[in-house]
Amino acid sequence: MTTPDSSTGNSTGDSKPVGGGLEVVSLADLVARAARWTAGTRRAAAQRTVVADVWDRMEWADIRANLEEVGDLIEDLAAEHDYADDLIADLWTVLFQDTPVQLDRDRVTPSRWVNHQIVASLLGCPQFMRLRAATVGDAFMAAHALTGQFVRLDDLLWAATAAQQDAAQADRAHAAAARAADQVLHAVWEAADSTDDHDHLPADALAAAQAAITAAENADTLAAAAAAAADRALDQAARSGLARGVWTLVTEAVDRLEAQQRLLDVWGIGADQLRRMDAADRAVLAERLRGNRMSEFADLIGRFRAFAHAEAAQKIIGGHGELVGTTLGSDIARAIPPKSPPSASRRCARCSWPASPRDACCPTKRAARNTSAAAP
Repeated sequence: MTTPDSSTGNSTGDSKPVGGGLEVVSLADLVARAARWTAGTRRAAAQRTVVADVWDRMEWADIRANLEEVGDLIEDLAAEHDYADDLIADLWTVLFQDTPVQLDRDRVTPSRWVNHQIVASLLGCPQFMRLRAATVGDAFMAAHALTGQFVRLDDLLWAATAAQQDAAQADRAHAAAARAADQVLHAVWEAADSTDDHDHLPADALAAAQAAITAAENADTLAAAAAAAADRALDQAARSGLARGVWTLVTEAVDRLEAQQRLLDVWGIGADQLRRMDAADRAVLAERLRGNRMSEFADLIGRFRAFAHAEAAQKIIGGHGELVGTTLGSDIARAIPPKSPPSASRRCARCSWPASPRDACCPTKRAARNTSAAAP
């Protein structure tokens, strides 16, 4: 144990340096050195990459419990990939919310960084707003856009396998760093309980605190290296086609939802009727519409109706005595030949206007001729 110097108030004897070269001779010095791990500013990392309030979580829990296709999708993906349930929940939230907000990557636990990258690719997809036009505020349609996409999602997650492994390693390194920080806090508390009347530390408490701080520094270094490796793996996955795979998924989902909407329009099922149905009833309705023998014919009718609505939007509505029913388009331009100036080999020397055989068709000579004819 170190002994205090009565004249200076500092301890003398053998004092060991803490892992940055600072000698700890009192509890205040130890607390200052360990503040990096004991300040209490560490924030728990999120497992979901999209912000969701309590109402969004309740809506998701309801749609997951009542829509069998969603449960089957999560179960099939979770059998081969980690954290698939969190990925589906994030994708559904992005499609359902009016203004989705994605957390920064450093606020998400590293094990969900692949999910974060997939959601970011979805938000940057050119067709994303077209897909959201059918899903915002509609829990069933948001889920219906994902069901039936097992193959695409499975391909995405397999393509990101290497990145997921590096992210898992980073997650373990971050967890080890968090445990090392807890050990520093515990060592500081132990040292505080063993100080003497002059606030000096015994040698064993000082050595334990020094060891905990050194271990925490090493754990932080390993965690930073693992996080950098995971970042590189994610960037490589994004460049190797992860974003293109997400965009393909979105395109197929848009086609599927638009086809279902055409069937609903053909059979006269409006939004008011859909709102009165729960998720299970709407799933049964969607299955019947797709499996009906007239579904292909109905889809064709829906396409013709959409074409007719587009044509009607181009009609000119005129008043009394005006020509009505004219459709704007490029047909008239093709029917009427464009006006072109007369072609001739000779041109007027003064104005470069193509001259007729009589050499008097250009505006300059025509004006001169009219002037001479009007002279007395």
